[in-house]
Amino acid sequence: YNPLSFVRQETDYIWEDSRLLADMMIVPSGASDPFWENKARDVLTAAIAYLCYSNPPDRRPMDRIIDIIHGGQAWEEMVSGLQMAMDVRSMVQQGTSLAGMNEKTRDSVLQTAQSSLSAWSGERIRRVTSKSDWSPLDLRNDQRPPTIYICLKPSEVESYTSLLRVFIAQHIRMLTNELPPRGSAPILFLLDELPRLRYMPPIEEAIEIGGQYGLRLWMFAQSLGQLEAAYPNANGMVASCAVRAFMNPSGADGTADRLSEELGYRESVMDGSRQKLVEATELSGPEFQHYQVVMAHGSKPAKVKKAFAWQDAELSARMGSL
Repeated sequence: YNPLSFVRQETDYIWEDSRLLADMMIVPSGASDPFWENKARDVLTAAIAYLCYSNPPDRRPMDRIIDIIHGGQAWEEMVSGLQMAMDVRSMVQQGTSLAGMNEKTRDSVLQTAQSSLSAWSGERIRRVTSKSDWSPLDLRNDQRPPTIYICLKPSEVESYTSLLRVFIAQHIRMLTNELPPRGSAPILFLLDELPRLRYMPPIEEAIEIGGQYGLRLWMFAQSLGQLEAAYPNANGMVASCAVRAFMNPSGADGTADRLSEELGYRESVMDGSRQKLVEATELSGPEFQHYQVVMAHGSKPAKVKKAFAWQDAELSARMGSL
């Protein structure tokens, strides 16, 4: 899968499509001063726009971007090419800015970009990002809708965060560019360990407007605190979900207390006293060890027994088949 294949070459779209990829490729570090990260995004946006402006979709290998951010002749050719793209004002402006950048600043910006894009280096990644076997729009194929699996070991997620961010964000953005035909099957994005990918605006967009485009997000996080660390509007995101499931909520980070409060109270018919439906200590204790608390809009909360895949003959037979 080569994300550059789907950057639109039209002058109205090439810069914004390039900017989306650059925003996702540069993984936010959480630094108090994001100056160098922001500059690296600008340079990366320019590099993507230059390559996509100058080449058709089937001649935009990702390793050309890596060549550019390592400086040298590829860098000089990009700066010159940007200044010559007279019909895309943003490219010309960026080319002029980069041409006037002093050497010390340029080197620092390139080092930041190189560090962020280390995941895109290496022969395996070069090989699988040289072209595309499918388009995100293929998921709209009503005759034979495909299923895409991205399988990584937990220890590899941090190493490939940049790739995963680009892959997921580009699919969401392309699938929300136009409304699907009426009656189209919904498309599910099942996103495990979502907060580990850091803040991704397309995820928030998909929660807010994805429904009308037939997109469904099923997001997993270890805790609400983990989600809040990645998304400033984490509480709003959770509240917007049609269904919320909690497994073994922790008392240490306050999740059990919040859930206990949300589950509400019951009143005694005898004296009118109120008591919590479930105490936080019960939710985080052994009483709920084998249960989930499921809450859905317009429905009463449910206490649901967990079903483990390894206890199901059919599911356990599938394990490792990918």
